[in-house]
Amino acid sequence: MSDADVETARASAQSANALVRSLQGRDYTLRSPAEGTVTAMNFAVGDIVAAGTTIAAITIDSDVRARFGIDPSLARSVRAGDTIFITPTSGGTTFSARIAAVDPVVDPVTRLASVFANVGAASEIASGEPLKGEILISTRSGVLTIPQTALLDDAGQRYVFTVDQGKAKRVDVVTGAIDAGRVEIVSGLKRADQVITAGVAGVSDGVSLTIEKPGAKAGMKPPRGGQKPSMSQVEQRSGAVANSVGTSAR
Repeated sequence: MSDADVETARASAQSANALVRSLQGRDYTLRSPAEGTVTAMNFAVGDIVAAGTTIAAITIDSDVRARFGIDPSLARSVRAGDTIFITPTSGGTTFSARIAAVDPVVDPVTRLASVFANVGAASEIASGEPLKGEILISTRSGVLTIPQTALLDDAGQRYVFTVDQGKAKRVDVVTGAIDAGRVEIVSGLKRADQVITAGVAGVSDGVSLTIEKPGAKAGMKPPRGGQKPSMSQVEQRSGAVANSVGTSAR
């Protein structure tokens, strides 16, 4: 080490010692520019912090920006200013908000696009709280729907079991929007088809069903401890609602 290096190191040490002496016995108060909640502290008492370093993260007590994941094909129909109906997944009152922005870029993990909404402070939604959102995409007449409980999935292929001459028959379907526990059927079923809606886990293609007396539900004798299947008729409804689920964010 040269004499110049020694002198540089000595000067740095003297400067650091002078800084420490200047801070000893002095109290400093950090103030946020707005009221909020401290959500993270990046340093402990006694740490030396460089100028410009973020010491704490604060969530301002004002509007919260919520981010929702939505199917990319549906995101194309959503516009800023549209209404979204938001419900906390933990339970609570549903309220409405305006969509602030739509990001069509697909998240590589969730494979969903993003919809953003500003949630007012009056809703008392906390940062990071899970939310469910519903957006009215379109209203159409003559939409075929079935209870969502009837829908099954086989490696990505949606299907249901219908009743055909007293036997269960697997029918592959193409689904659309979801509304209040019912799912739109784009193709695969026709009006008045009978689909099994409960106990479907115990049903297989071709199994014989026992049709009960008029007014009672149709089904088959369930295995011991199992659930007897019940049926529902494919209905025509006038509207369809697209659901998107996500988590609120700052």
